Amino acid sequence: MPSDKILAKKQAAVALLAADLKSAESVVFSEYQGLTVEQDTQMRHAFREGKLNYRVVKNTQLLRAFNELGVTGLEEVLTGPTAIAWSNEDITLAPRLVKKYVEDFKKMKIKGGVIEGALAPLDTITALSNIPSIEVLHGQLVSSLIFPVTSLAMTLGAMAKKAEEQGLENVKDLETGHASSDQEPAPAEEAAPAAEANPEEKVEAPEEAPAPATEGQEETPAAEESPAE
Repeated sequence: MPSDKILAKKQAAVALLAADLKSAESVVFSEYQGLTVEQDTQMRHAFREGKLNYRVVKNTQLLRAFNELGVTGLEEVLTGPTAIAWSNEDITLAPRLVKKYVEDFKKMKIKGGVIEGALAPLDTITALSNIPSIEVLHGQLVSSLIFPVTSLAMTLGAMAKKAEEQGLENVKDLETGHASSDQEPAPAEEAAPAAEANPEEKVEAPEEAPAPATEGQEETPAAEESPAE
């Protein structure tokens, strides 16, 4: 039976580990057996550069630490030598970096993990590992925002070059295929006279005057209408 001093030391280690993991966005459990010293050193250096926490911890301490955090059901996951990697800032960082060295070294294996304080299956860890880093996502967002402007600038540049090759002064002349004229447009024809503008209006012809009587011939008065009988 461990002495009180040893027991207190273990309890302090569990409490310290629980405090470190309390703010973790994601935790990944991995099996690290088979790595060479050189590989282990290379991986740990990359994790430090990427601001990823990494530690080899006894399974009993991990179980107690996560029990303090309210995470249960890890007994089947935490078997054999276990290393943990976690990040307090980026939920994809631990899955992404651990997966990278699993693929590079072919000797490690991901067991499972904890995401935002809840037990996560291996499928969830794998899905998170395929998400690009925040920096890459920011770059993709910026590219998508500036692409329309870049595309417009390239199009206008191509049109200007084409106009120059055809000897045109203005890009808009590409539509007609010839240079624009500096002459003012010809004035529109003056309005037609009112009579032409309104052809429906007709001018009445004057009444014809009676033909004059010839010499030697008297005008024959019109026969008077006899009164009705």
